[in-house]
Amino acid sequence: MRIDIGCGDRSRGDVCVDSGAGAVVTSTAHLDKYLEPYGFKYGYSVMVRADALEWLEAHPPGPEDQVLMCHSLEHMERPFDVLRAASGAGLVVVVVPNPLRNSADCVDHSHLYSWTPCALMNIMMKALPQHHIQVETIELDQDLMAVAHRVDDPDSLDDLRNGRYKDYDDVEKLIEDLHSDYVVSASASLIPLTRRRPWMKRLSPLWRR
Repeated sequence: MRIDIGCGDRSRGDVCVDSGAGAVVTSTAHLDKYLEPYGFKYGYSVMVRADALEWLEAHPPGPEDQVLMCHSLEHMERPFDVLRAASGAGLVVVVVPNPLRNSADCVDHSHLYSWTPCALMNIMMKALPQHHIQVETIELDQDLMAVAHRVDDPDSLDDLRNGRYKDYDDVEKLIEDLHSDYVVSASASLIPLTRRRPWMKRLSPLWRR
């Protein structure tokens, strides 16, 4: 199931969870090209008016679920707890403004937190300890996108975080070499974690410990 947290009036998931709290409402349709490869598309959705943390704690995602937080995490009073409540999901995708290039935090006073690329990596690694995480800049460096894939095998996760598989560009070969212990996601299409996409600027391997 695709769960869109903080979707406003338009959802890219099967379920949309939004508190309805006031914020500066802007269209995020320009982000479709980044989110659709992971299965998040605008369409019919069950709309739920609820606090994100309370809903996730009452309905914890499982490995078959995918969670999206697109320009919503910065509005939340307890972002770490929200991420941790989503930690059971097979895929977690987060998009936030890049404060190094984007002045959105000065315009929208409902933004409670900002994350540099390194800080975003740090909070997600702490909240999602069973996930392999990548942080990339998108939209001419205006936004940051973090993609977290659950990896149930601790040894494989450690190898990924230490860059052992950074040269792989074939997901099927990577899975085969890991004896099928590596879980990519249940998204609509498998996107190689290490393939450089022309419309993204890859950061250095910040997940290295």
